[in-house]
Amino acid sequence: MVNRRQLMDGLDLAMMVFWFFAASSQFSYTPQLLLGGLGYFVLRIAFHWRTVLRTFFSSFAIWLIPALALVSVLWSTESALTLRAAAQLAVSALIACYFATRMKVSHVIAGFGIAAAIILMMNIQGVLTAGEGQMFRGGFDQKNFFASRVTPAVIVAAAFLAYLRGPLWLRAIAAPVLAIVAGLGAFAIIRAESATAMIAAGAAVATIIAAWVFATRSMAVRGLLVSAAVATAALGAVGYVTVVRQDPVDLVLDAFGKDRSLTGRTQIWAAAQTAIEERPVLGHGYQAFWWTREGVLVKQRQFVRPDQPFYFHNTFLEHTVSLGVLGLIAVLASMAATILIIARAVLAKADVATAFFLGLTVYVALRALVEVDLYRPFEPLQTMFWVAAAALPAYAVKLRRTTPAAAPSAPAAPPAPA
Repeated sequence: MVNRRQLMDGLDLAMMVFWFFAASSQFSYTPQLLLGGLGYFVLRIAFHWRTVLRTFFSSFAIWLIPALALVSVLWSTESALTLRAAAQLAVSALIACYFATRMKVSHVIAGFGIAAAIILMMNIQGVLTAGEGQMFRGGFDQKNFFASRVTPAVIVAAAFLAYLRGPLWLRAIAAPVLAIVAGLGAFAIIRAESATAMIAAGAAVATIIAAWVFATRSMAVRGLLVSAAVATAALGAVGYVTVVRQDPVDLVLDAFGKDRSLTGRTQIWAAAQTAIEERPVLGHGYQAFWWTREGVLVKQRQFVRPDQPFYFHNTFLEHTVSLGVLGLIAVLASMAATILIIARAVLAKADVATAFFLGLTVYVALRALVEVDLYRPFEPLQTMFWVAAAALPAYAVKLRRTTPAAAPSAPAAPPAPA
């Protein structure tokens, strides 16, 4: 007999997947999907408000940026828009805290991956039939956005494959399914021809594999692998310098079909520098710049409609424009605190959760240089970053308590009588 608590837990899990899917989608009715999920979780947060608020204020890595965004209404150039965006960011953080307090960490990770896998499967026919050079974008307006929504399926699948546990029959079923999802996701990223996604996703999966090798192999094998990797890199560098004789930056850009402007990013970064100089300390207000006259002009130069949202394709520039140098310091401090929390959990024990968050850290850190995922309302990647900050401290303590201590060495035998 299913009791009320089990029923609500199951409904929470289903709505979590729905929320990640809605926040990742780009349908004409996405706002309605988000509104439905938002209504459900606001009610659930109201019911468990003490626990959620305690978690929200447990780390400045969670509350600092939402609080600063709300305060920026006082000096924002577009105060009404800033208030709405800041309120959405705060609610997003509270939803992440609800996930962290009411669900198992592994369930949240699985829900995040399932939502990405659903998006992948909805676009799989187009992925498989797309030709070379088409830069497939699925049901999204940009190929980079499609690739970023599919990548979590690859990272989650890699983490579960690395630490797959359970009965033999379950592993025999789960392993091929996870491998297929990871393979199709990687193929979709290649078809999208998104250099950012390919590099960041590849680095994330490589980090998960490296962590698995170091956690499960002997010291001798670890040393051999590290030596082989260093030797391969050294030989490759020597061969490149002596044979290819080409600018390494141009070589990498040519491989991904890019030029030194990074598809217009350098121009928009220059515009960000100008915007920062106008209000260097406090910024224009959270997400306010893009609705000012200067922001509209920048969007027009980037062939973006004036009534559409936009961003500077760099996390640090974006938030410096919005919140000034004060905001940049807050972003760096929040990121560093979250990464430290993840590192402590990784050192406590290697498992699915720690492997996933380690890969996520690498993925988000690389994307931060050319995209804006962190500290945006209803952004799934940011939600998972908050979940890490909220759930992993207690999770690491639990791991330390459940990890068996090394057996004490036996006392030395007494000397034999003469």
